[in-house]
Amino acid sequence: MIYFDCESFKDKFINAIEDFINEYNDNDTIIAGDGYEIFEIEDLYALRDASIIDKDDRGIIKDAEGKVIISESCFCHVYIGGFKSNYGYLNDDDTGAWVKNSDFLKYKTIVSDAKLIDNMEFFHKKIYIQRIDIEYPSTDAASNEDTLYVTDFILPNPSEHIRLSDKANFLFSMKLLNNKCDSPVCHDNFIIITGENLNLDDCRVACNSLIFESGSLYDVIIKASPNNFDSHEVDIVINNEYLNLNSTSLIICKDTDEVIKLYNKAISTGDSEFAILYFSKIIEFISQTVVRAKITELGRKALSSKRAMNPDASFIKELQYLFKDNSYQKDSDSIKITVQTCSYVNDIISVIPKYMENKFKTDLKKGEDHALAYVASCITATRNNIAHAKSNYKASNLEASEEHYDEFAKLLKIISEHCIRWFSVQNPFSRVL
Repeated sequence: MIYFDCESFKDKFINAIEDFINEYNDNDTIIAGDGYEIFEIEDLYALRDASIIDKDDRGIIKDAEGKVIISESCFCHVYIGGFKSNYGYLNDDDTGAWVKNSDFLKYKTIVSDAKLIDNMEFFHKKIYIQRIDIEYPSTDAASNEDTLYVTDFILPNPSEHIRLSDKANFLFSMKLLNNKCDSPVCHDNFIIITGENLNLDDCRVACNSLIFESGSLYDVIIKASPNNFDSHEVDIVINNEYLNLNSTSLIICKDTDEVIKLYNKAISTGDSEFAILYFSKIIEFISQTVVRAKITELGRKALSSKRAMNPDASFIKELQYLFKDNSYQKDSDSIKITVQTCSYVNDIISVIPKYMENKFKTDLKKGEDHALAYVASCITATRNNIAHAKSNYKASNLEASEEHYDEFAKLLKIISEHCIRWFSVQNPFSRVL
């Protein structure tokens, strides 16, 4: 049995279906609700006789079990038989294009007012959609590579919502159709953001952050990619309980976005040598802020001395040596202190490349800083070997060889994640950009 949430929505929804089907005058064009009931022309009269679901005084639905309830917050599937391209019909998959009922009621206005960017971004002040492709870097990255279990992603603004979607998107498809582009989006995944007054740049920052969190938490690669028919299909399931995780608050910060974009490039490059360079850039970028924080901390300690109240020549000389000895002018020094400051050694033990294991374990017995200093020296040497390779380059025996680049890139991925998270919680005034 089909029920509606309220009478006013019922009338608007049925009229929208009728207008849509009449507009396209296509016997193959149908609409299905959440319960997969099919609404064709002949079904409209029966829908008009559908009842309104009972609610109590607080507006809570009574006795909903076994009933199909249609409301503005639910979704419907739209099948457009006439929308065909080299990628097939829009209704090629089992569900058709996916649209929230509230958006379906006003799809003409949303689609006409929206901006389509490079056929990969759909932007309207109330909805932003980015076409994406999802890949696993290896077959053992997920317990079931056909399904991606994710948590809820949370934006700082409670009136805005972001989610991953594996459903063909109706609004995006209609915009393509209106622009005479014959590539329906039935084979794409999406990042979708909804709100009341969205900003395009802010939406892109949020998408970058979601891609970063997905790469960090689930070891998947997400990148903007239109209509990738040959890609492996991934079902997206939001299930916090399965993952034993709470909802994930995204890092929304334009300063941090710069390094997050480097991280996203690194995980999607497909080349471990380039990935090492991108991850190294992240550490170098953040090292400036780490160094400033360290020097500021040392300076504050010195200036908290009562001798600072009446400084003599000896105290001034002490300050001079203090800052000189802690200038961290060499890249190797700044990378070392950054790795020691940001990295959690227990996270990287499992990803230490085989050739580094013995030395790492020996240094770890002396203390975490000793082990992390060794890791940092390997990062510096490997980065220099790749970026500054010359005939007269002198090896230090700390460089990762090409056969170990894949392992080394995995190590740098974890360290980069630590650095990004450390950087994101720093006071904006203390960040060096």
